[in-house]
Amino acid sequence: MPLRKPDEEEMKKVTALAEAMREKGRDKYKLGYALLYLQERNKMLEDVRKKAEYYVRFGMGKKS
Repeated sequence: MPLRKPDEEEMKKVTALAEAMREKGRDKYKLGYALLYLQERNKMLEDVRKKAEYYVRFGMGKKS
């Protein structure tokens, strides 16, 4: 069963909590680190997805 996507408010809360855990040295199992890492990676992959979609729609320019 797939998990539902957290809404924007939930993501803000858990991101703030993850950052606080890291700053206070209370991230014993590196859960905060993992969340922040995956969130950053997701942003980069979303950028790649958008660029790939643009490429598929419009293709490369014609060579002269």
